[in-house]
Parts: sequence; C-alpha cells; structure tokens
Amino acid sequence: MDQKRLDRQMTATRWIFIGVVGLVTIAYAGMGYMTFGWEKFSDPATWGQVGDYFGGLLNPIVGACTLYWLLVSVRIQRTELAETRSALEKTQLAAEEQVKLALLSSQIESLNIRAAFISDELSHVRASRLYYVQCANREHGTISKVISENGKYEDPLLLIKTDTERIKELNEVRMVLAERLTALVGTTNVS
Repeated sequence: MDQKRLDRQMTATRWIFIGVVGLVTIAYAGMGYMTFGWEKFSDPATWGQVGDYFGGLLNPIVGACTLYWLLVSVRIQRTELAETRSALEKTQLAAEEQVKLALLSSQIESLNIRAAFISDELSHVRASRLYYVQCANREHGTISKVISENGKYEDPLLLIKTDTERIKELNEVRMVLAERLTALVGTTNVS
C-alpha cells in the first residue's frame, strides 16, 4: 500500500469518525430536547446517563476503527518485511560478489608479484649468463674459470648451460602464471 493512499484512508477515517461523533451528539441532544426539554439536562445524574449512552454508542465504532487500523498496520508490516527480506537477500548477494572479487583481486596481485619476481630473476640470470659468455670468449678463446654464485670456481660454459636451463624453467613458470592470470581476469569480467 503506497503512502499517499494510506494517508488518504487515515484522513477519511478521521473525518468519518468526527462526523459520526458529531452526528450522534447532535442527534442525541436534539432527541433529548424534543423529549425532555432542557430542564431534565440540568440534573448531574442525567449527564452521567448521557455519558454512558454516548460510551455505549461510540465504543463499538471506536473498536471497529481500531480493529480496521490494526489489520491495515499488520498488512503494511508484512509488506515491509517482505521488501526488507528482498533487500537483505540482494545485499547478501552483493556482499558475496564483493568477497569473490576481493579474492580474485588478491590472487591476481599475488600472481603479478610472482611474475615480477620471476622477471627479476630472469634478468639476473641473463646478466650472469652474459658475464659467463664474455669470460668464455676472453683472451683469444682461452676459457678461464669464473666464480659462480655459490662461490666456487667453475667452467663458464657449464654455467651458461645451467643458466640456460634456469631461464627455460623460469619462462615456463612465467607462462603458467600468465595463463592463470588470464583465467582469473576472464572470471572477473564474466561475473
């Protein structure tokens, strides 16, 4: 039930109630005057009887209006409760969606960090390989021993082979990370 319609009904009920009370009062006063005259109404006991009479007439009317508005308020509350449930369900779905997006975002960030780490390691391995190649080509083709990352003197050609294998491994890991990242971004866009 919309608010304007409810306000119109309340206003109409109020005016009907005021009209009924006024009409009953005027009718009773008119009947009393025609039947008894004004002398009978000067007695306080008569006013008590008049009050009882009005109470007897108006109590059922007031009770019926009260029951009507009680039923209207229950209906309004039921409607509002259904709307509130619907809104809460929508809010819950939105919150669940936000949690999913936050999880995907953190996974994407984690993959980006790992990819950056692998890129840095690849740069370092490539630089060391270049150093080893330069050492291998130095002094008219004689190969001198170089100090590897673990602190031992080693043949640069062997280190070049090891670094080449490590670069291959890191590139494979980077490709897997790129595929996972693409899959996660695709999942985020679909949702």
